[in-house]
Amino acid sequence: PDDARVEALAAHIALNADDLDRALTRAGRAAETAERAGLPDVVCEALEVVGRALRRRDPVASNSAFERADRLERRQALTSLRVLARAVDARDSSTQRHSERVAALAARSRVTEADALTDPGGLGAFRVLEWA
Repeated sequence: PDDARVEALAAHIALNADDLDRALTRAGRAAETAERAGLPDVVCEALEVVGRALRRRDPVASNSAFERADRLERRQALTSLRVLARAVDARDSSTQRHSERVAALAARSRVTEADALTDPGGLGAFRVLEWA
């Protein structure tokens, strides 16, 4: 475990000295060692150094990678939203496919995807909000 922390510290020092190659090498070693040792905080720290070093080396390429990651995160969030909407719809046969119809209407009127989930209380998880 100490080896991972030492490598992460060395990666930070190399990054601060603008020795990007050494920072990337040390951060890679720190991430691998920390993963084997079960130290997620050190893995995250090492990956942060990698990201900062890559941004300094090639800002255009790193921005493109971060944009791809943001798009992936958005797709995953929308998938989760759709699953939740289907769960609400499945709970009551009278609302079956209601969220899909609302989403279609929202798409035609340029409303955001979040507006497709019209009744989160349908799951019973938000009953307290009904009385607020």
